[in-house]
Amino acid sequence: NIDFVNGYVTKWKSGYPDYQNADFFIDDSADGSDSKLECYRLKASDDADKRALSVGEYVEVTGYLQNYNGKAEMVNGTFSVQETPGGQGGGESVVDGKCHPELEGLKGTQIRDALYSQIVNHTVLEYIDVRGDKALADLRSDGTIWDIYSNCSFNRWSYCGNGDNYLACECYNREHILPQSWWGNDNTQPMRFDLHNVYPTDYEANSNRSAWPYAEVTGSVDWSNELGSKLGYNYGYSSTVFEPADEYKGDIARIYFYMATCYKDKKFSQGGKGYLMFSWSGSECSFTTKALTCLLKWHRDDPVSQKEIDRNNKVALKQGNRNPFVDDPDL
Repeated sequence: NIDFVNGYVTKWKSGYPDYQNADFFIDDSADGSDSKLECYRLKASDDADKRALSVGEYVEVTGYLQNYNGKAEMVNGTFSVQETPGGQGGGESVVDGKCHPELEGLKGTQIRDALYSQIVNHTVLEYIDVRGDKALADLRSDGTIWDIYSNCSFNRWSYCGNGDNYLACECYNREHILPQSWWGNDNTQPMRFDLHNVYPTDYEANSNRSAWPYAEVTGSVDWSNELGSKLGYNYGYSSTVFEPADEYKGDIARIYFYMATCYKDKKFSQGGKGYLMFSWSGSECSFTTKALTCLLKWHRDDPVSQKEIDRNNKVALKQGNRNPFVDDPDL
C-alpha cells in the first residue's frame, strides 16, 4: 500500500515481464540508477482494464498496484501513464519547446561538437543486450516485435542467427542500420553495441539489405516486400541500394544523424559501400553530398513518430544517452 508515487518504469528486477512474480521498479528519474526506487510485485489479473506496462513509461500510482504479464491494474487506487515531464522523455530540459536551449546561437559543426560531448559517453551494452528479445525496445502494444523493414509479426522468441536460409516473416535477427563492415568489422567498437543503431528486422529483408547503402531506387528493382522496402539500382550512386518503406525513412535518417554525431571520429567509409554515404577528412566523418541530400529529404518527409519517441526513451534508460535528432528534429 502506498499513498503516491510517480516516475519511470526503469527495469525488471527478475525474470521477464511475462513471468509471474517478476518485480519492476519505478524511478524518479530516467537515468537508470537505483536512486529513489519503488519496487512493485506483479500479480495475475484478467480484468479487461489491464494494459501493457513498458519500461520507459512515466507512470503515476496511488494506492496498491497489481500486475501480471506486463498488464497493470489498481486495487483501491489509481494508475495512469503520464506525459514525461517536459514532454520529451528521459528528463530532458525543454525551453520554448526545444530540448537543447544551450545550443542557441551555435551553427553547423559547432552544434555537432556540442551534441557529441553530450552523447558520446554512454554505457556500452553487451551484444546479447541489443537483441530484440532482450532489449525490448521494439515491441508493439500486443507484445510482438516491431520491424521497420517489413510488416511481419514476430513473437519475441522468433529470433534466429545467421547462416541459414529463412523465408520471409519466419524469424528476425539483429540489423545494424549503419553496417558494421563500413567501419572495418571491428567487433570491439562501441558502435556495434549501440542500441540506437541496432534494430530487429525480418531475416529475409535483412539479408537482402546486406550492407548496401540507403538511397532511393531509380533503376531496376531486384527485391521488394509488401511494406515497400526494396533493393535495386540507383543511377546517382551507380550501385545497388536499399530503399526502406516511406514510413521509416525518417527514422533511418535520424539514426544516421545520431551515428555521425556520436561517432564523428570514426571512419565509416573504410569498408564496403560506406564511401557512398560517408567521407573522411582525416579526423572526422562527414556525409557525402548525395547521402545528405537524401537523408534530409527523408527526415523532412517522414517526421518523428511516437514510435521513435518511445524507443528513444527506452534506449536512454538502457545506455544513458539519447538521439537528439528525435528529441529536437529542427537540429
